[in-house]
Amino acid sequence: MQQHISFLGCGSMNGAILTGLLAAGLPAAQVTATVRNPEKAASLSQRHGVAVLSSTEDPEANPTAAAKADVVLLGVKPVGILDLAREISPALKPGTVVISVAAAISIDMLEAALPAGQPVIRSMPNTPSSL
Repeated sequence: MQQHISFLGCGSMNGAILTGLLAAGLPAAQVTATVRNPEKAASLSQRHGVAVLSSTEDPEANPTAAAKADVVLLGVKPVGILDLAREISPALKPGTVVISVAAAISIDMLEAALPAGQPVIRSMPNTPSSL
């Protein structure tokens, strides 16, 4: 079974994770990413061959990407993580795993912003090791 992964807020941290997973063989067709800027969306899509939605152009970009995902990586700055979690909460499938790469945001805080029982992981990747 192929799993779909959505990278919400595909900035430097999520971008590094996306690059690594694609290099390891994750098919681009199984990926959706979101960014704010439409130019960055076009650039990211062209560079990686993945579907990229701009939240500036489509206010429903994050919930749309989350709804199709089996795994969602939240990659916005810590100040925006809980708002993003609440934004996508109604769109998540019950078994979708939500992964946060934001510092200073606990699993308890994420669980409070998501549906009861939603699988949650907090990860602190070491992206400099990817260089």
